[in-house]
Formats: sequence, C-alpha cells, structure tokens
Amino acid sequence: MPTGIQKRLPGLYRLFAAYVNQDWDVHGGTVDDAIRRYLADSKPADIAKARSELDALLAMKLSDTRLDKTLTSLRCGYDWSKAGGATAFLTDIRTRFFSKVSDTSGKNLRRGQKAGDADPSAETR
Repeated sequence: MPTGIQKRLPGLYRLFAAYVNQDWDVHGGTVDDAIRRYLADSKPADIAKARSELDALLAMKLSDTRLDKTLTSLRCGYDWSKAGGATAFLTDIRTRFFSKVSDTSGKNLRRGQKAGDADPSAETR
C-alpha cells in the first residue's frame, strides 16, 4: 500500500519502485536502460505526470539529505551518490530523459520519438 509521499508523487513512485528499484539492472546494464524501459512501457500522460512531479520536487530545492529520504521512500534502489548526489541524479534524469516531454500530456513528441532518446555517451554510471 503506498505511503504519503508515494501517494503525493505517484508518477515518480512508479518510475522508481517499478524500474529504478533494487533490481534496476534487470532492465539493462545501466540505470539509463531502466529509465528508457520505463519510458518505452509508459503512456505519454503518465510520463508527463512523472515529469511534472520531478519538476515540482526539484523546484522545492531540498537538501540532498531530504532528497535522499524522498528517493528512499519512493523505493529508488539506485545508488545516486554515483551521480554526484540526489539533486544531481534527479537533475540529470530531468535534463536527459524528460526535457522533450510536454508538461501536461507528453503529446509534443514527434511520432516515433521517445522521451528517453538521450545522448548515450552521457550515461549515468
């Protein structure tokens, strides 16, 4: 049963609990592969919801300590310290994977284009 933060951020909860959880590497060799799988499996409106929640979370300018707790509560199983901390990890996800997604519907993607189309040379390790 989802908890408070999971209910307030259901889009991010789905991303982290289902794809970037403790078994994220089953979706490929990198956390980027897990995020790409989420984007491929999800409806544009669901992706847009996750982006909106991510934007709101980043806009709060929480400390990395608070974001660590938030990511843990959202069941993120990736060691975000490898990306430079929670803020850097979330900002990187936002920039590389969600920048092409509409705020409300995800419909601004061109036919055949996926929100996860990112520069593979800049993958998070």
